[in-house]
Amino acid sequence: MRHQILIFCILSVSLSINCRWDRLVSRTRIPKESYPETGFLWGFMNQSGEVVIPAKYQEVRDFHEGLAAFRQGYLWGYLNQSGQEVIKPGYLQAHSFSNHLAKVITPDGRSLYIRPSGKSAFDLHCSKAGNFHNNRAPIWIKNKAGYIDSTGRIVIPPRFEDAYEFYLSTAIVQYQGKFGLIDPFGKYILKPEYDLIYFDKKSNDNWCLLEKDGITSYYNLSSNQFLEQKIAEGQPFFNHSAVVRKDSLYGVINSQGDWVLMPIFSNLINLGSHRWALKDEANYFMIDHSGLQYGEGFNQIY
Repeated sequence: MRHQILIFCILSVSLSINCRWDRLVSRTRIPKESYPETGFLWGFMNQSGEVVIPAKYQEVRDFHEGLAAFRQGYLWGYLNQSGQEVIKPGYLQAHSFSNHLAKVITPDGRSLYIRPSGKSAFDLHCSKAGNFHNNRAPIWIKNKAGYIDSTGRIVIPPRFEDAYEFYLSTAIVQYQGKFGLIDPFGKYILKPEYDLIYFDKKSNDNWCLLEKDGITSYYNLSSNQFLEQKIAEGQPFFNHSAVVRKDSLYGVINSQGDWVLMPIFSNLINLGSHRWALKDEANYFMIDHSGLQYGEGFNQIY
């Protein structure tokens, strides 16, 4: 049996935010066959490479708020950083803790939120629900989306076609086929008039990408300001820069809208740390903000 180890730091475990949010469907039953054997067992080691929780689980997830979900067989539970199984395996699905609440599905198909003690916080009287962030979680009732707080109280009545988790006290919602931004009280920050709104929660830039009528623009969630420069096509900001297209060529702008790399490239991929990848007919190359090329060509760059 092969083993896999996940790294975590006992003294400092950060709450990571997943860019993709999962909806939880009530009354969902998950057969045992949903978890085929992979031949791997999982555990944890610290930053010094010492195994602190043995690799004995079929599946584990990252630590959030001091607890990590683990799977034994087809049931999920939670363990702490000492390796103690503080919530025994008993759920068909188990999501990470956020705002001291985690979504789970019980063996009889009920969807609910639990607390770190393992006790039920409240039942869900809705068809779908999302994760908590900023003391808000999206819910769906009769195909309309709204939000509840951490007590289960509806604080934003269901009126949207779609709704996403909050981030920096801002959430993306869809209304009449268009996307907008709301605050934790349901007030519009940006009215629903955009074809697309996207932000990467893993980035530290706080910029969201907006698309409307084929034009890309950027809006800062912290300063509530737009980037003045309008772009025909752009990618999300990452590490204070974004790849954008001007005419048929690509370049890079910074958060002030100034060119870091002039638009002279046929393609560009943002690698972070002020490095970008470009590709010719056969190979990938890495360049920095000055255009200096690194390496002689690679088959793949991630």
